[in-house]
Amino acid sequence: MRDRVENFDIDIKNIDILVNSAGVGHFAMHEDLTYLQIKEMVELNLLAPVILTKTFLKRIKKSKGTIINISSISSTKPSRMGALYSATKSALTQFSDTLFEECRKDGVRVVSIVPDTVKTNFFDNLRFCPTEIDDTYIEPETIAKLVIDLISYKSPVTKVYIHPQMFQLQKR
Repeated sequence: MRDRVENFDIDIKNIDILVNSAGVGHFAMHEDLTYLQIKEMVELNLLAPVILTKTFLKRIKKSKGTIINISSISSTKPSRMGALYSATKSALTQFSDTLFEECRKDGVRVVSIVPDTVKTNFFDNLRFCPTEIDDTYIEPETIAKLVIDLISYKSPVTKVYIHPQMFQLQKR
């Protein structure tokens, strides 16, 4: 992977915004996760945002731009059968907080969005999913609007927690 990234040549002069929003979760007892599932979660949830940030950071500093990392509420609390997912999202949140400290003098804004249950295809292959009851999940459009608002208003916010009014998941 390193060779592919180091040889990544992009002809973009200015970058103002980087939003790292991809994520994957495999939920099982840790010893039951496959090596492929472990690799996938670490690479997509943590390594990809770290490498993308490294790739574009000099250009973002030049433009005094914004980096937004979409984490998860799982980064803040232990979750049975979610040890590695929680760890990757915790690491992403910590990366964001520390990167902000490194880049704030350069005028770069780094924001973590830490959502609870968002009704997306993230749950398609899981044994649980959001219920159909209103106020138990967040719509993806809500997160998208939040991203746009954070960018548009250049607010001094560095971390946003967003929860539905009620917590409820259902088993499949």
